[in-house]
Amino acid sequence: MVYSPIVTPKAVRGWASRSFDLGTHTYDLNDFYSPDTELYKSKVLDLVSPKYIPNKAYVFDKSKYGNHGTITGPTWVQLPSGIWVLYFDGTNDKVVFTFTPNIDLGDVDTYTIIVWAKGDDFQGAVDRRIFDIGNSGNATPTVLIDFENGKVRSGHRDDASNLALLTATALDDTWYHIALVRRAANSFELYLDGVSKDTDATVVGDTALDGIQLGEIVQSGLSDLGGYIGGVRIVTRAFTTTEVRQDRDMTAWGYQ
Repeated sequence: MVYSPIVTPKAVRGWASRSFDLGTHTYDLNDFYSPDTELYKSKVLDLVSPKYIPNKAYVFDKSKYGNHGTITGPTWVQLPSGIWVLYFDGTNDKVVFTFTPNIDLGDVDTYTIIVWAKGDDFQGAVDRRIFDIGNSGNATPTVLIDFENGKVRSGHRDDASNLALLTATALDDTWYHIALVRRAANSFELYLDGVSKDTDATVVGDTALDGIQLGEIVQSGLSDLGGYIGGVRIVTRAFTTTEVRQDRDMTAWGYQ
């Protein structure tokens, strides 16, 4: 496989969003990349599956914050649609991001996390971590999305171990648009492919976080994902059901 030359995030700053055609629809571009929209202003991470041969060392963030991820292990795979996604082989594969205040979901009462993911084999009682914001020195606080026991799970656990945990039945080897929405301190909702699957009214409080990565747990480096991750978005406001469905419909073409 031939990869594009390694370009560091520093070098790409300022022109990546203008030079890369990432295969998004016009509505998607207008809504997510116009600096005057409230949606753009609240977006703190936006990893869009590339349409052309990607960089093998970094995943580029198209939000204004430039929270680029460093690839350690995963490899790029091209889907029939032409877009590229990352494959995690289940052994020490991860994408690590520099943790910055704008991406600290422990300090906000509203957020939306969206991930396109496909798991190889998660019917057993083994956590396959897709997305994790955690604490490197404390296993308790976390915001997570994973595959386990034939389900997609998402949740938020605070420093005092209060846990909002939401689940939905899922199949191996199937792409899913997964969205975790927090609307208040005690209001969480999980969507699968644009459809609401579960809610949780647990009151979640202070959550001390200091790391974010894809493919395994921040604190332990365990629960390695075997499977694929495509687009990832974090927005510091709560999407409506209509917005979740629109996001799924705008991006689903790449994962058919």
